[in-house]
Amino acid sequence: MKRLIASLAAVVLGVVTFGGTASAGTPQGASTHYTLSFSNFYVDYGVAWNGTCSGNRIVNNGGGTKDVETCTITGNTSTIVAGTYKSTTIAPPSLGYCVGYAIGSIPFVFENTPSCWLSDFDGRGASSWKQTFAPVGGSPGTWTDDIVAYYNS
Repeated sequence: MKRLIASLAAVVLGVVTFGGTASAGTPQGASTHYTLSFSNFYVDYGVAWNGTCSGNRIVNNGGGTKDVETCTITGNTSTIVAGTYKSTTIAPPSLGYCVGYAIGSIPFVFENTPSCWLSDFDGRGASSWKQTFAPVGGSPGTWTDDIVAYYNS
C-alpha cells in the first residue's frame, strides 16, 4: 500500500515479500504474486491504519503492465467512506509532485488532496488506477481496499 500517494506512499512503512510462483504463458502474460504489510500514521489527518495486502503483477504479452491487489485495513478507520475512487488526469509539472503520473482524489485521504498510486510491487507510478473501499461485514473497523493500477511499459 505504497500507493496512494506521493503524500501517502512517502510515509508508509511496508514490507513486501514475493511468494508463490511467477507463471508465463497465461492468456494475459506473466504474473508474479506479492504480499506486504503496512502501517500509516498521519496524526494531522486522523489516519492510523494497519493492513495486509496480496496482489499480482501482470505483464501483458502485448505490452502494458498492471497490478491487481486487495488489502485488508484495520485501525482508526472511522474516516473511510465506502466507494470507488479513480485517477482522473495526469499530474502536470505545476502540481509539484506525482508529475507524469495519474492523479485522483479520495475524499477521506489528505483532505481530498490529489494523490497518485505508487506500485506496492516496485514503486512505479501508475498511468491510471482505481480503488474500491468496502467495509467487511461482521468485523467493525475492518475494510477491504481493492486496487487495479496500470503502468506504461
